[in-house]
Amino acid sequence: MKTLKKGFTLLVAVLFLSAAAFGQSNKSIAQKADDLFTQKQYIAALEKYQEAYDRVNNNKAEKNRLYFQIGECYRLMLNYPKAEHTYRRLVQVEYYTTEPKIYFYLAEMCRFDGNFNDADTYYDKYLELVPGDKLGISRKKSLVEVTRWANERSRHVIT
Repeated sequence: MKTLKKGFTLLVAVLFLSAAAFGQSNKSIAQKADDLFTQKQYIAALEKYQEAYDRVNNNKAEKNRLYFQIGECYRLMLNYPKAEHTYRRLVQVEYYTTEPKIYFYLAEMCRFDGNFNDADTYYDKYLELVPGDKLGISRKKSLVEVTRWANERSRHVIT
């Protein structure tokens, strides 16, 4: 009788632990992606974020957070066109209310692409949400100089 109780207890413990491990593996894809992102392994993190994004169904906040992280991976991998596309989609769903830096990053992507008018607009929107941000103010001011330099290019060719 004692061996039957021990066997039953062992069976219940194994089932409990396997159920707990299975539950963690499903929800930990995003956590693994976050860990990879923290370790600056952006390519691997991007893959995990995309996998986690595809698995999230009814949680709009988590879906937007994952999509923002996808944009961050693209930005930090210097894939500016994909980062810009991602940030524009997040602006459409008004994720800037949660993460105002979207406008700053979007301005930066436009700036790097040479689209100075859009960059100026997005810097303004960012500074409306975060008025005292020194980096935002500095980048907006420097945009004036960058625009002037782009318009007043020299005819000299350096070889």
